[in-house]
Amino acid sequence: MPYIRGLAYPLEVVNGQLKTVDDFKVVEQNIIEILETRPTERVMRATYGFDPKIFNTLEPNAINARIHRAVT
Repeated sequence: MPYIRGLAYPLEVVNGQLKTVDDFKVVEQNIIEILETRPTERVMRATYGFDPKIFNTLEPNAINARIHRAVT
């Protein structure tokens, strides 16, 4: 079975070392990171992130499409 390990989001220091998380928690935290990052917030990756203004629309398909595009 594949094993994924990564840094916790948000970063935490535990016993003098960076906290790590495993498997599904890594994926969950990566998705949260994408959704909490606004476009142009990262200078070198201007299209990275998710614009929260999409939630002003009441069209669920538009919201789902925008989330899918941000995550993939």
